[in-house]
Amino acid sequence: MAGVFFLRAMLAEPKARVGWCAAAGAFCYLLYLNKEVALYYLIAWVLVRTWVWWHDKASWRAELACNAALLGSFLVCFLLAKATLFRGLGNSYNQTGWLTAEQWRFLPFALVCDALFAVLAFWVFPVLLPLCGLHRPRRGSDARRTQLPLFLLLSLGIGVAVIAWSITVREDLGSPSPRQHTRYLEPLLIPLLAVTLDTLDEKLTKTRRRILAALTIAWGVLFVAVCRAIGAGAGDNTLLQWFDFVADRTDRLPVLGQGAWLAVWRAVIAVGVAVLGVLLVRRRGRRVLAGAALVLCVLCYAGEWRINRWTYEVPAGTAQQASALNDALAELDGRVLFIPYGVRQRDSQLIETYVARDVYIVEYETLLQNGALADGVLDLTAEAVGPEYPGRAYTDLDAADWVLAADGVPVDTTTLEKADAACPAGYVLYRNLDTQRVRFAVS
Repeated sequence: MAGVFFLRAMLAEPKARVGWCAAAGAFCYLLYLNKEVALYYLIAWVLVRTWVWWHDKASWRAELACNAALLGSFLVCFLLAKATLFRGLGNSYNQTGWLTAEQWRFLPFALVCDALFAVLAFWVFPVLLPLCGLHRPRRGSDARRTQLPLFLLLSLGIGVAVIAWSITVREDLGSPSPRQHTRYLEPLLIPLLAVTLDTLDEKLTKTRRRILAALTIAWGVLFVAVCRAIGAGAGDNTLLQWFDFVADRTDRLPVLGQGAWLAVWRAVIAVGVAVLGVLLVRRRGRRVLAGAALVLCVLCYAGEWRINRWTYEVPAGTAQQASALNDALAELDGRVLFIPYGVRQRDSQLIETYVARDVYIVEYETLLQNGALADGVLDLTAEAVGPEYPGRAYTDLDAADWVLAADGVPVDTTTLEKADAACPAGYVLYRNLDTQRVRFAVS
């Protein structure tokens, strides 16, 4: 949908373009509320319009007005929401800080690996063909063949770079098989596929064919040499489900080890891509490519749905127990401290979904990382603690009358009395006899 707004802005006359840009900025804010990927649209648009202005410097007033409308409408929505609906909530995303020396050393590999897998996730040629078919935005040229391909490619490149910087080097530091996050890039797939079909309508010149061949070979060689499997987190891989399905099962094959079979699997993919490229250059199988890509998308999303259902589905019995716990907590007086074992929302989703009363959430790992358990005692009168997200300590947590602990949290039950409330499997509710302290069996 965002691509529609930006395409209409590209095709519109200068005055109408201002309105379309304002609408695109407001829509990008709605996307931003779901995920920060909307920001790569804004950055790519400014870069594309700078490119257009460079080839037509007389249009600087119109380009300035368009960029001001786009960024201005986004900023107005952002500030208005911050001052009203999201007032006081702060920023829950804490992975944009500066990198350490070790992360800087890992960053080049992260960028290359993420870029190679992103190209594969998009079937390679919906990225390489538009790249080879770029045209200068001369006055009166068709924006669909000049501005739109560059806009989408820049969005993809910025998205990959942001993923590498803010996620890969922080969550997969040192891993030879970083987890891929193609779900952040998925909105670009169908627009890039449409641009690819437009590109194939034109006959590629010999020079462009050579460039395409060189890019395909470079991608294939680097993919075989650099990329391995995909790390844990299949729900993030989406468009690479088919690759991951085979890669995850190479350890079952005889004769060769898993690493060798993975290399064979990558080589098979590279050869298949080369064959597909030859067919496309000869202007054959375009409709087959589009149809196959859509079928593959359906299969990948079906696989992700199955994985997510397996991961997040709550059995009816567990839901009933969680509802019973909610009823019991509603009758309790005092403050309830909830201590999940993990730092991700998945570890506390059951409680956060079914418990309606306010509880204080402080993850066990967060307490360890902050040094609050150095002596094995969480002293609420001396320690200012809070959850990992948004990372701010509670200002009014100086006592805990009740402690709801997840399995794996090594609480010392010396001053804890197990409550009668029925809890879902994996959780225990305690009455805290020493309300200002919670003790842990930490070595």
